Amino acid sequence: MDRAFDLTREQQVLAVDAQRHDGYVCPCCCGHVHLRDGMSKIAHFAHNKDEGTPLCEQYHPSSSRYGHARDPMLEGHTPLLLRLHSDGSRWTLFIELESLALEETKRTVPSLLAFDGLTLHRAGATLRKIRAESLWPGSGCSAVAVQPSRESNSIRTIGKWPNGIRPERWRTQIAGLSPTGTLFVPHRGGAFRRYDWATAVRWGDAVVAVGPARATPPNTLDITTLESSATAENTWHAWLVRLPKSFNSAARRWLAGFGVARIEQRTTRTRLVTPAVEYGPGGVPRYYLGEPVIVAPSPQAHVLAAESHATFNAKSLKRSRTSPTVPVCFITAIESGPLRIRTDTKGDAFQAEIITESVTAEPTSLPLWSLRFDDQVLPPYSKQQVPNRAGTLRIGTTIPALRFSVTAVAHDKTIESAWDAEATAAAEWITQRLSNSVEIEVRAGNLGFVRLHPEQPAMRMVEPQDTSLRRRLAWREVYKLSAAQADDPTFPHWEIHRRRGPSDRMNRLPKV
Repeated sequence: MDRAFDLTREQQVLAVDAQRHDGYVCPCCCGHVHLRDGMSKIAHFAHNKDEGTPLCEQYHPSSSRYGHARDPMLEGHTPLLLRLHSDGSRWTLFIELESLALEETKRTVPSLLAFDGLTLHRAGATLRKIRAESLWPGSGCSAVAVQPSRESNSIRTIGKWPNGIRPERWRTQIAGLSPTGTLFVPHRGGAFRRYDWATAVRWGDAVVAVGPARATPPNTLDITTLESSATAENTWHAWLVRLPKSFNSAARRWLAGFGVARIEQRTTRTRLVTPAVEYGPGGVPRYYLGEPVIVAPSPQAHVLAAESHATFNAKSLKRSRTSPTVPVCFITAIESGPLRIRTDTKGDAFQAEIITESVTAEPTSLPLWSLRFDDQVLPPYSKQQVPNRAGTLRIGTTIPALRFSVTAVAHDKTIESAWDAEATAAAEWITQRLSNSVEIEVRAGNLGFVRLHPEQPAMRMVEPQDTSLRRRLAWREVYKLSAAQADDPTFPHWEIHRRRGPSDRMNRLPKV
């Protein structure tokens, strides 16, 4: 790495012009780096110990070897996913293929994709064909179930695809299950994703382990045994494990068997406080050029960085001992285009876009789908707080075959999901769980999502059962009563009794 960002000078410096101090960070991942300038090596920067990951484009650990060998389990955009059924015991492995973008659908029609498609092949299994029509946005057919196996699955394209569609993005190979056991960690929409070294595992998460009987979790953990799946090569067992909220040695040793080297504590992510002017494709928030964007950094962050096409700036978040909290920061962009805001905390990054004027034209017709709650109309990429009562909830769409995936988070943090549901069935499913949920997300593939936040009932004080605790909580009433009866000599007032301590004891000498 030939350059780094100097927090003391707030600008990028070259290694040949830098001086040794502890204020350098990597311009790619915000990890702390140090200067290496000796007699036998060219001046360069290297990441500190436990800083940065091989995902950083400029990753350079403190050794002569750059990066690590590619992990064969790192699958990129087509990971192996796991879904729990509504009964809580059955499970299914599947892969989620990328759907066509709306811009690509404008250049073709579904009938032109009738002779194109994908093939899913696994050694010892029959070749499966996936029609290209199933990749149409909102069709609900982009999730393909696969059978648990140690053999890898390969995806290839067939046919002549229309111009403007890049079929090479679906060509990939997905590794099979490990014979010693495979770990699945939480993913979006209530699903689980296979663990790799680029995925974070946090205390308090619910994970799923799939493997032979010898991969059984320790009995000291919170375990739910799922149904087994018998195949020609093996019988696959599965367990749903809720990790403790703090460090546990038994859980640590069990996760180490799956290659988990580090378990993180759940942290608070950085938030964008300024409301977005509008949302672009994929729900990316947009802000006007020149207007300050208020950012609330996470308590674990020490460096806040903002990056655009041609500029990069970072700031050290200094905390005092008396006030460890970090005040909000203002970011003002000097050019339009994509804006990436991140901190030195792992996974704490998000995208935004700076615009000069609103690029979203006023809708001349209804959107492809929307959610209506009483008189409120919620278009895609919106969130709204709604009453927790049973109101009139409908989902309207201009695509008859549009399918929805709904996820509800209950008060006790349990997650329920409904997959590939029609508009009417999804609306009924939401209505039944509206009063017992804190968040409900409705997703229509790559056509956007809507988040509902039901209003929470007012908290009421519950009288404690412990009489001593009840007396301590009512000390104000007792004090008023004693003060009102202060002039009455017959009323018993407070008495303070001195308890005899160890220093009051008399050490008697033994009789001689």
